Amino acid sequence: MNRHLSLLAAACGLMLVGCDKREAPQQAAPAPVVSKPVDPMDGIELHPKVRWAADKYVPVSPEQAQAIAALANALAAGDADKAKSVLDSADQAVLSDLIAYGEWADQTKGIEEVRVCVLSQNEDKTVSLGLGLQDALGAYMVAWRGSDSGSAWVFSGMAIEPITAASAAMLEGAELRAPVIAGAAVETQIVTAKNPNAAEKKEGGGSSPSSAEPGEDERDKPSERPFSKPPPQ
Repeated sequence: MNRHLSLLAAACGLMLVGCDKREAPQQAAPAPVVSKPVDPMDGIELHPKVRWAADKYVPVSPEQAQAIAALANALAAGDADKAKSVLDSADQAVLSDLIAYGEWADQTKGIEEVRVCVLSQNEDKTVSLGLGLQDALGAYMVAWRGSDSGSAWVFSGMAIEPITAASAAMLEGAELRAPVIAGAAVETQIVTAKNPNAAEKKEGGGSSPSSAEPGEDERDKPSERPFSKPPPQ
């Protein structure tokens, strides 16, 4: 009898052990890591006078955004050194001439707003940038072509037909058209009011304002100066 009880107890023990065995829960696969897209505007600081609808005029990289912001901030603050830091060598020389003749200060001291109005990425990986500058008399467009030098973005002034409006906001989306005189595209020239013989020096030679016919009023020409107001219409 004891032997049968022992066998029964042993059998029950085996059953209990079997009942205690539980399947180990399966661990869920780790959720895939989704990297947050880099926002080119992260960390970009703008001068209080600068307006940039970055969701509408989108830079392609943080480096491009930083360079555009630096140029806009420099114009808003009248900071020539900051402007030079993002200009190519030819336009740095032009700016030095404008500083020497007092035109940089004259043209920037009255700026009330600098607005990014055109930002188009070109097939050659350059960028066309239009900045609307507003002062007490209204607003006008200045244009630049930006390129990646390999270490940073730099800008050079673009010659465009004059574009003006009552406010910088009204210049958004305007077409940047190259000036045409007598059926020929005009090369970029820098002709200052106080130094009419100053011309922009581009690599491989430069163009001279002396190409105008005697007596021709320079004010009748389209605006070709990247820092200055267009002539009155």
